[in-house]
Amino acid sequence: MDMPWNELMVFAAGAAGSLLRVVVMPPASRLLLAAHVGLGALMAIFVAPAIVEEWFTGHGPGIQRGIAFVVGVLGPLAGEIVLRVVERRGDDVAERLLDRFGGKDDRR
Repeated sequence: MDMPWNELMVFAAGAAGSLLRVVVMPPASRLLLAAHVGLGALMAIFVAPAIVEEWFTGHGPGIQRGIAFVVGVLGPLAGEIVLRVVERRGDDVAERLLDRFGGKDDRR
């Protein structure tokens, strides 16, 4: 199965964007470094085409690669923010969901 050239370039742009972020704010370990680069590239493959299709229809492949680069930079950062919010407020949100769907009296 051949990978189309444009998708390969989008993947490369996302990886390059995530590498830029790794250079500016290096992660603590090599495993985190690999996770940042992989996550940035994968987010660029899936998110950049959706952004281009929704807001930049009719533009060339260069705009898609540029958006993929930005997604590669910001994607892992957004993932980190979501994980930190879940770590800090996860128990509170879980309790609210149990109260809402399970009923307050059912838990006690």
